[in-house]
Amino acid sequence: MEFTTRTETVNKLASFSNSVTNKPSFLPGIISRDVAKPMAGGESHTPSILQKTLKLVKYEWKVVDDEDGEQSGFSGGQGRKEMKQKYLIYLCDKVTACGGWGDRQRGFVNAYLIAYLTGRRFGINMTVPCDIRRFYVPNLVNWEVSEEEVRGRSTRYIHAVGKENQYSFHDNLTRIDFNEVYPEDVIYLRTNVEHYWALRQNPHYKKTFPPWLIHGRPRFFDDAWQWLMKPTPLLQDMAVSLLMDWGWFNRSKPLACAHIRIGVSKYNPEDSRKINDIKKLGALWEFLQPYAKNGSVIFMASDNLVVRETSREKFGSAHRDTGGIVVHVDKQRDEDNACEGFQFALLDQFILTLCDILITTNSNFSFRAVLIRANVKGLYFFGNGKIKRVYAI
Repeated sequence: MEFTTRTETVNKLASFSNSVTNKPSFLPGIISRDVAKPMAGGESHTPSILQKTLKLVKYEWKVVDDEDGEQSGFSGGQGRKEMKQKYLIYLCDKVTACGGWGDRQRGFVNAYLIAYLTGRRFGINMTVPCDIRRFYVPNLVNWEVSEEEVRGRSTRYIHAVGKENQYSFHDNLTRIDFNEVYPEDVIYLRTNVEHYWALRQNPHYKKTFPPWLIHGRPRFFDDAWQWLMKPTPLLQDMAVSLLMDWGWFNRSKPLACAHIRIGVSKYNPEDSRKINDIKKLGALWEFLQPYAKNGSVIFMASDNLVVRETSREKFGSAHRDTGGIVVHVDKQRDEDNACEGFQFALLDQFILTLCDILITTNSNFSFRAVLIRANVKGLYFFGNGKIKRVYAI
């Protein structure tokens, strides 16, 4: 079995975008959509952790000149001159619920897609349970928008969280010209659902979808996430420290991992439902036992500490976890240790993206890890007390 090398992992952790000499000058959202084409030899790229982090190098981009011969600046790729910059900012604050971390990740990339197609500068304002910039900062797309930058501009808030609100907004995206319906300079968007297919159906944008969007929703999420997010030194150092302690960089056996969501419990009392029965995890332990016996490290992540404790009892020295507390990022956002719990949740997910064997469950949290991992090799799903092989995402 081939394993990720130390160099590839460090590159992923740091997202060494600045070391790529042929990195494009303009990124999705500030480039011409209809002029992207593969660079000479670009199709010879083969997937790897480093290469998928920097997929953008396979395209060359240029700014479209307007009729006066001047560059269009931030045109959203439509080749028209923008007299005044407009914004679309993903918003997650104390005013209302945002959803769990997986929901927020989905919200980030789908808000970015809307911004790109409508020619708006994209921003992220997430301050609950603490500022996202403690753990992730802009990578290839600058999503930091200061208050001063938008002060005094016409503003509108769109709340597309919750069944009634999100379905109404989603349905509108299949047919509206976004900038006509929402002409304000600054749009703050609260959303946590997929808008990819709605926008693909929209006649206003159907013909302008760029090459990097036509490969489907999973590929779009992976690409957009890598463009948007770079882990901070805090998150990088935590991950590297654990991986080094586990001997991950020089391993000869696969890193076998599982994320098991239990749902409502004493650790997560406000969860919406019960996902798995904690008393019916036998198939999970049976599946992982051979890996533990053969010298693999078993990494266990869960929203329930009993799952981690049981793994430690069954696998002994082979068991690993991040040691963090369990806190739901949204439903327990006001607790004193909410930010600490959020930090360890991000660490859990980051490690899940590096696993050679990965067992997921009915959870958007682990599904996003699967999309970032971008590989069905060694991928399994646990549900209803059974483990099944996953062949496509």
